[in-house]
Amino acid sequence: TLAQNATEEGAIVTIFSSDKDLMQLVSHDIKMYDPIRNIFIDIDKVREKFGVTPDKVIDVQALIGDRVDNIPGVPGVGIKTASNLISKFKNVENLLASYEEIDKERIFFKEPLLVGFSCEMANPGDCFMFQDLENINVLMIRDSEGKAHALLNSSLEAGQVSAGDLNKCGENIQHLPCEEKYGMLYICLDKASAVNIDKHLADLTPWFKQWDLADTQLIGEHVWDLKSNWKLALDTFCEGYHFDILHKDSVGDFSLGNISQYKRFGSPQRHHRMTFPNKPMLDLRGTDDKDWGMEIQTHFQLVHFIYPNVSLLISPTAVEFFVLYPGKKVGEHITRYRSYWRGDINRASWSGGGAKENFDFIVYVVDKEDYWVSANVQKSLNANRRKFSTFGKNEPSLINMHRNFLSAVGLDPDIKEAPDWEDLTGDKSTGPVAA
Repeated sequence: TLAQNATEEGAIVTIFSSDKDLMQLVSHDIKMYDPIRNIFIDIDKVREKFGVTPDKVIDVQALIGDRVDNIPGVPGVGIKTASNLISKFKNVENLLASYEEIDKERIFFKEPLLVGFSCEMANPGDCFMFQDLENINVLMIRDSEGKAHALLNSSLEAGQVSAGDLNKCGENIQHLPCEEKYGMLYICLDKASAVNIDKHLADLTPWFKQWDLADTQLIGEHVWDLKSNWKLALDTFCEGYHFDILHKDSVGDFSLGNISQYKRFGSPQRHHRMTFPNKPMLDLRGTDDKDWGMEIQTHFQLVHFIYPNVSLLISPTAVEFFVLYPGKKVGEHITRYRSYWRGDINRASWSGGGAKENFDFIVYVVDKEDYWVSANVQKSLNANRRKFSTFGKNEPSLINMHRNFLSAVGLDPDIKEAPDWEDLTGDKSTGPVAA
C-alpha cells in the first residue's frame, strides 16, 4: 500500500526485499531489489520466474503452493502448468468455476470419439442418437448412398431428418466430422477438426483391420448413471490383480488373476491393451506351440483402452464396448455398455453360454462388483482427506492413462512437481499421480 501510494504521488519506488510474494507489486513505477541475489526485479524478471505478469503472481502461487506461507497448492501443478492455466482462465476463481468443463473441452471436444459400430445403422435411413455428453445432441444417420453422417443440433431428434434430405438441413444443423472404418463409427465434436481413424489408432490399425467389426450384431445395452468420476470408473478395466479377490466367483472363476501383458499403442502412446490369460491356457503346458490352432484365442482376453474414454474387450465371439463420459459434477459419470455378437448369433461363446447369457453376466460383474468398488472409492475421495492418489509399479496402464489425461487438460504430468511429497514419505525420487 505504501509503495502504491508513493507512485500515485509521482514517485519511482524500489522495494528492498527477497520475499517473492512482493513481486505482485512490481509495475512500471515499482521495482524490487533482492539483496540476497543482488539483482533488480522488473516486470520482465517476474514474467521470467512465474510465466505471468505481476498482477497474476498471487494466482500462480495459490496453485503451486508455498511451504513458507503454509499454502498447500494443487498436487502435480508446477509453475509451468499454473502459468498456463492462469493465462487461460485469468484467475483462480475462473479456473475453479470452469474446472468441470476442462475435461470436456480438452479431452472430449478435440479428440476423435468412438460412438458406435456400423451394425447399429446397417441400412440407409437407419439412425441413433448420441446424447451422453451434457447439452450435446448428435444424430448419427446413414444416407441413401450408405454414407454415415453426424449431425449436431440441440433440438434434433431421431426421425426429423430423412436419409435423402441430409443436404437440405437448416443452418442450425451442423455436419460434424465423421468417419466409418473397420465396422466402427467415429466423430469429432469440433467441426473444424477432421477424423482420421487410421491416424488415431496408429499401430492398432492392423488389428482392427484384421478383426473387421462390421460383421457384428447388437445384443443388448445397459447404461449406468453413477456417482463416481469417469476416470475412476475406467481404472477398473485396466488391471487384473483384483480378479481373485473381487471377482473370485465370477471372472476369477475362469481367468488367472494378477498376471497380464501390457502394451501401449498410438502416437503418442495413449492407447493400451491388457491381455489376461484364462485358466484353460494352463492345459497347454508341455505341448508344442506348432499344434496350437485358432482355439488359442479363447485362452485369453484382450481388453483395450482406446483414448480417451473407451474400454473394448474383443474375443472371437463378442465385442464388449464400454464408453464413459463425465457427468454434471466431477464425482459423476455415465457408462454406456453395448454387447455385440460376431458372426452367427446362435453360436455359443468361448465360455459356453449364449449371447444373452454373456451380456447379462457382464452387466452383473460390472454393476455388483467393479462399480460397487469405484462408487465407494469415490465416497472416500469426496471426504478430501488425501491430496493425491498413488499408483504402483503393477499398474502401468493406469499410470500411462492418467499422465495422458493430465497432459490433455494442461496439467504437468511430471509427478515430481507435486508439493510436500518428500515431507510425506521421505522419498525424493518419485511422487503422486493426480487422478
